[in-house]
Amino acid sequence: MAQLKYRIANIKEKRFFINEDHNLSVSTIRSETTYAIDINTYFDVSKGLMSIGFDFKLLLRHEKETILMQYVASMEYEVIGHDISADNIESMNLPIEIVSMMVSSTYSTFRGIIYSRCGNSILRESIVPLTNPSFFLDKVSTINETEQRSTPSES
Repeated sequence: MAQLKYRIANIKEKRFFINEDHNLSVSTIRSETTYAIDINTYFDVSKGLMSIGFDFKLLLRHEKETILMQYVASMEYEVIGHDISADNIESMNLPIEIVSMMVSSTYSTFRGIIYSRCGNSILRESIVPLTNPSFFLDKVSTINETEQRSTPSES
């Protein structure tokens, strides 16, 4: 097997939202909030890229319909030494180690972006939790089962 490398091709930010209408303080924000984090992956076969997207929502713990912050973005990767094409379904089967590194890199980058974007807001005190990337790999299942798109849809 050829050596595989990956590089970030693109970061696409789709949504950043802060709701400052709350009565939280530095002492209560971590106990009164929780994160809902979703992952979505797909291959953009027209560009030969794999996309890993996250939707981070900071919610009030006892009023989960109240969104205090939301960040939706995806990171596209070029996998060097691996042809991703619609003509080759086997190309969708990346080694789990590569996928794990991409998920981990994406999560960590977005975690830092959220911290930075929250700036002087009290919401900055509710840091996105550190998470083992294998938690998300279980949600992604196998890459062979991930949706293929010739062009990504914008939500």
